[in-house]
Amino acid sequence: MNTLVAAAATLVWLGAGYVAAIHLADTRSTTRLERAALAGGLGLVVLAGATLLGVLPRPVAAAAAVVLAVAIPRYLYRFYRDVLDRALREGPTPDTPADSRSATLPQHWGWGPGGGGRAADALHLPAILLLVAVAAFFRFAHLGYSELQGDEARAVLMAHEMGRTRSPEILLLHKKGPLEVVLPAGTLRLGDWREGTARLPFAVAGFLGVLAVLALGTRLWGFRAGFVAAMLLAVDGYLIAFARIVQYQSVVFLCSVLAVWCAWRFHQRAPDGDRMLLLAGLCLGFGSWAHYEMVFAAPPVAWLALARGRAERWPAREWVRRLAPAALLALAVAAAFYVPFVRHPHFAETRAYILERRVGSPPFNMLGDYFRRASFYNASYYVMLMGGALAAVAVARLRAGWGRAGAALGLAWAAAFAVLVARPGWFEIGPADADPRRSLALLVFLPIAAAIFAAPRIDTRWRAVWLWLVGPFFAASFLVQKPHTHFYTLLPAWALVVGWGVDRGLTHLEAGAPVALARRAAPLVGAALVAVFALHQWWVFVNHAPEYKRVFPAARLGGYWQPFGDTPPRGGYFGFPYRAGWNTVRALFESGALSGDYDSNEEPLITGWYTGGAPRCAGRPRYHLVAWNPQDAVDLPLEAIERDYHLHTTIRVNGQPKLWVWDREPVPGGPTTLDEDPATATPWRLSAGAPAAGSPAGAAAPGRDRSVPVAQALDLPVPEVPRDVRFGHRIRLRGVDLPLASEAAGAPVGTRAGSRAARQGDPPPVVRAPLPGALGVTLLWEAYAPVDRDYSVFVHVVDAAGNTVAQSDGWPGCGTEPTHGWEVGDVHLDPRVVDLPPSLAPGRYTVRAGLYDPATGERLPAREGQADHTDAAELWAFELAAGASAGPGPAGERRAGAR
Repeated sequence: MNTLVAAAATLVWLGAGYVAAIHLADTRSTTRLERAALAGGLGLVVLAGATLLGVLPRPVAAAAAVVLAVAIPRYLYRFYRDVLDRALREGPTPDTPADSRSATLPQHWGWGPGGGGRAADALHLPAILLLVAVAAFFRFAHLGYSELQGDEARAVLMAHEMGRTRSPEILLLHKKGPLEVVLPAGTLRLGDWREGTARLPFAVAGFLGVLAVLALGTRLWGFRAGFVAAMLLAVDGYLIAFARIVQYQSVVFLCSVLAVWCAWRFHQRAPDGDRMLLLAGLCLGFGSWAHYEMVFAAPPVAWLALARGRAERWPAREWVRRLAPAALLALAVAAAFYVPFVRHPHFAETRAYILERRVGSPPFNMLGDYFRRASFYNASYYVMLMGGALAAVAVARLRAGWGRAGAALGLAWAAAFAVLVARPGWFEIGPADADPRRSLALLVFLPIAAAIFAAPRIDTRWRAVWLWLVGPFFAASFLVQKPHTHFYTLLPAWALVVGWGVDRGLTHLEAGAPVALARRAAPLVGAALVAVFALHQWWVFVNHAPEYKRVFPAARLGGYWQPFGDTPPRGGYFGFPYRAGWNTVRALFESGALSGDYDSNEEPLITGWYTGGAPRCAGRPRYHLVAWNPQDAVDLPLEAIERDYHLHTTIRVNGQPKLWVWDREPVPGGPTTLDEDPATATPWRLSAGAPAAGSPAGAAAPGRDRSVPVAQALDLPVPEVPRDVRFGHRIRLRGVDLPLASEAAGAPVGTRAGSRAARQGDPPPVVRAPLPGALGVTLLWEAYAPVDRDYSVFVHVVDAAGNTVAQSDGWPGCGTEPTHGWEVGDVHLDPRVVDLPPSLAPGRYTVRAGLYDPATGERLPAREGQADHTDAAELWAFELAAGASAGPGPAGERRAGAR
């Protein structure tokens, strides 16, 4: 049922985008394919807008809804009135046949340079269907198999937090645009937490981006050039990987191509040209919400608009009238996010990250890094073919644009490039121990890039595409020290250039050889190349037995040479199949089978999502969650764990052990083996032996929702339950995070709407089912004045008589962050776990937290708001009903000096 709901929701926002597309684009001069691609971009605008309306404060959302309710009907009325008036006034004409609206392809979409005739036109539909099949297969097949990876988990955690708080402020704490957070937020609020559903908008964007390249390439240079460019991108590993994850790249890809396509229609004086220029501005602004590298699409858009103005010799007033609305729309949409983003205090950290860790001190030479990394995402033959074709086209364009001088420049450039490849050290400058070394390699490419753009016999189309290519090429190759996968920004223009080159090469071949032979040979050669590339991509991204990246080099596909041997470049790997059994871990925490703190060799972003925000604490936690060969490994003392801990659960995926849960305490009944089947909705089933104590067969604790505390996983000051409790005159408690186990014991889930926030005077919730074996809480401390001594933290469970029945005491931060020397303004995360006694008598219990001086035992006075001073902050209270008891787990032991 969830799959049907996700599909229906996708059809809704795509349908809304298509309705907008057929009203904004002239249906008589555009194809269904073009309108479908445009519908994808407009549909993403609809999806993002609807999600933001759902999380904005209610007065703001209501005002926006009223404006839309008034504006949309008014626009539709005027639109259809104008259409009817025009139809009555003009009537049908020979140039506008009655069935033109249903035309699938314009007549100029032929295989040949000028159309190709009916025989060639008959190949269009099969070619498009082949492209659709290839692009869809690599982007949608097994989309939900892999668990969230790294940056995906960060985006989904933020999306969950935005929906929980009903505030978009969390977006300002991101280091990039907000769309990768906004787009999956809607389905999370509907309760669909599956990985495939979260990725679906990005997969759709990546798929439609390929179709948009076909549309743009056909408009620029004919169907054959557009088809070759689109098919090359359909099997490109970068674009496949990014379409299979919750990340921004597919949205940037689609919006960039659509922006240039819209600008080209304006340049060509299409009937809908002015609206298309406005849509180009919208695509630029909206795409910037995905990432600021959307700026690379602005130069070709601007060039196409300016070229039309120069050709038509606009007066000054016409320049303003025609171009200002689109420019202002792009700037306004971008500024709506980036102005508050830059003004937010967290931007200082973002700026430092970008300038120091990503950009560094250019210039560099990252071409070798690109070749090695791209040869992992693709067959190295694909990378070499794309590079060789681009070089050949560049030399040909120099010769065509400058004659003999251009040919000489092309030969000189080829020689300089050969020297750069053979002796890159000759171009290096600066300290020898720098990583990466600074380089003057860009001097090899600057002359040829400038010469092609300035060539007198190069038309507007070529200059626009060349601008689109060289901007991201120079940025990623020479101006950034860690471009990693960001070379993807030059792929659309690169593929279009190669598509043009292949088309012109085949045209020359047809002129010198029998046309029938050329027409038969070219598709066969192209199909063979696509098959070679596609086999590699299937093995790497779709097939998950084995999981390619995880077991590399054991899974290397025979016959595919790679330049890096057995050790690919470090960092920057996304979209590869990976499943370690974390969905079963989530089920164990939700059922109460696991209850307490943990540590893991997976990064906190992943474990924070799948454990429901359980406290993560190094040292001697209750559990160690050990994944087999994780992608972003965190060091753990595995030998000591196997020696000192007890195996609780083995989780297998497709029959292979992938994750082990080790328990600090002996496991009654022995360890359990659980099988996770990625093809079913049930994340686990008992594989062997009777259900162990605390296994998923146990009853789930009541009162639970799918709230996930995110502060510890994101390492950001975003508490689930905001508080402002001042201890003494130096430290304050800013808020608390509560995992699912604590929520089952009545812990509040704080939201800005106050749906489950604890309110003073409310009766404590009654717990009628067994309590979890431990209660967890993460405290967020802040020093608002210098702290000159070490204070210990306590979390106590106190009965109605004031007796402490369970407790956790110690230094903050799992004992690693003593308060002495805390800097003013810094927030410190302090995970705590209170083990409950095996049996608690029915009655009322209160969970309290505070600080004390271990040398004297004196507690710091606590005060929240205008309340009187106490010696602790009350976190929550619950009432244990008769017949209920605490679940399995050792009673908390009073530590030395505990208060």
